[in-house]
Amino acid sequence: MSSDEGTPWRDFLAAIGGSPRGEFLKLCPFPALLQVPEDFAPASRLAYDADEEQQAEELSARLASWKQGDSDARLLWFLAPPAGQAHATVGRGPVEVRILHASISNKHARFYKRQGFWRVLDLESTGGTRVEGRRVPAGIPLPLASGQVVGLADQRYLFLLPEQLYEFAQASRPAPKSSQSNKRAKIVLPPEGILLLDLFKIVRDVPEAPSEESPPFLLQIPLKGELSDFDEDDSLTQTLSASMVMGLKRGQAENVRVHSVHAHNGGEFAVVGRAAGADLVLPEQTVSKRHARLQISQRGSLRIMDLESQNGTYHQDRKLPVGVYTDVVPGETLRFARYAGLFLSPENLRDLLDHIREHSPQ
Repeated sequence: MSSDEGTPWRDFLAAIGGSPRGEFLKLCPFPALLQVPEDFAPASRLAYDADEEQQAEELSARLASWKQGDSDARLLWFLAPPAGQAHATVGRGPVEVRILHASISNKHARFYKRQGFWRVLDLESTGGTRVEGRRVPAGIPLPLASGQVVGLADQRYLFLLPEQLYEFAQASRPAPKSSQSNKRAKIVLPPEGILLLDLFKIVRDVPEAPSEESPPFLLQIPLKGELSDFDEDDSLTQTLSASMVMGLKRGQAENVRVHSVHAHNGGEFAVVGRAAGADLVLPEQTVSKRHARLQISQRGSLRIMDLESQNGTYHQDRKLPVGVYTDVVPGETLRFARYAGLFLSPENLRDLLDHIREHSPQ
């Protein structure tokens, strides 16, 4: 869920909205590292083997301390192992979880779960790894408790399991204001995207979402479906609604993912690929680790370029040449190997969510 630069905490809160605990845990099943402010100073150490009551009390105190500072600009990284692996390596180099800070080694530490505990293993890093201020000996893993402070060189992070991350997120959300009810919600999804129906559940009571301030979106089109019934006189929403792709004739949108077309470092270029560090992470083995590059303008227009991918990038079913940008407008199709999608403006997606809202069972 995190890019090379991490996901800003404010963007993460906007993406999860007020989702219920169960939906949140499905969307975020892995622990995370949350960057802490420089003045973050817990009153006492938190031991990994403390009983649940002690852990809950200390974590609550840390949350209260955190809320006194500026958390909006903090960055978040998810410790998501790649498919087929049981660990996630953190470092500055080409690893699963990249933190681009000069003090962090290329392969700094490894996080994994064993015998019921998450553990951290220092990989002979230059700046060292610490847990609650205690140095982790190279090659000797230390167990972790949710809420502990993990130091990577001179950088510090709060290690949070999904349950505690949910509690932290809820505690960090600003109190609703009456004036906000009429504002359109900005939606920025994590790199892996989420299921369309999960997004609908999150924004069910926010008909203004996504707002025009949201980045554009890529809506997955399963290859078993097609948009063959397209009529130029129809609106895009009508076309999608009638299509077998969405299955909306049954009031459903099964297994269809939606991604924000967004550079998570705040720039204008986004990388599409299978690797965890991409800005749009596509869960498809035929997609290359770094498959294509997107150039995004402030007006929401898009240009796409293939990055010498193994299985090709396609625009409107036309294979794109390597290294040459092609313009894309909302309503046009893109395909990365076997992962196909439809490029949508925020207005397009909002119309589609409205249609689901009108036709879904109450």
